Amino acid sequence: MIGLPFFTRITSSTTCWLDLTPFVLHFLLTPS
Repeated sequence: MIGLPFFTRITSSTTCWLDLTPFVLHFLLTPS
């Protein structure tokens, strides 16, 4: 069970990044 917190943390980080991806792409694709 030592890997469970680590797995949960990775999953949370991945979900957070997936949520941010549209905003990041919009920021990168929009001319400054």
